[in-house]
Amino acid sequence: ASPEAIALERKIRGIRGSKPTAKLTNPQVHTLFDVAVAHRLRPLCDEMVGAMAVRKTIAPTLRFDAAMRASGLTADDKLAALLETLLEVPSLRVAARYHYARALERLGRADQAQAEFARVMQDDRSETRYYAMWSGLRRRDSDVKTVAFDASPSVPEAHVELDQAARRVRAIELIAPIAERFG
Repeated sequence: ASPEAIALERKIRGIRGSKPTAKLTNPQVHTLFDVAVAHRLRPLCDEMVGAMAVRKTIAPTLRFDAAMRASGLTADDKLAALLETLLEVPSLRVAARYHYARALERLGRADQAQAEFARVMQDDRSETRYYAMWSGLRRRDSDVKTVAFDASPSVPEAHVELDQAARRVRAIELIAPIAERFG
């Protein structure tokens, strides 16, 4: 092992000692989470996100921040479990539900994700309706895929639908990198 890996392992042991995750204090869980994210340590990140998901004593804003920072590193099932704890927190429920739906999408649970996107569109009462807009795009993307696979080219109306669907797909392809970066 490299000197950096040895130093990192020593740092982790210094924070947690020999305690199992269930015996760690909230500050220890949060510190270990910070180390995991900073060093892209997925197993440790998964472990700490899992711990945060079952601890109601960690403030909702800290859990949401952790979910956003862990996205793309932690396993989506762990991320979904953490976000699920925030779905009824009034100040976070719309944003948490949107990101929860995205995690469900990545887990292959498309029907559940679509239901959550619909709920975001219904519940987002913010001035910009930011999450409602992105949810609408995710739902339309799903609708376009359905039209493209279900339409029969032998029916004249299907040609029109497929042409419209192709334009929507192209628009989504153009905006997807922006949506992924900011949404």
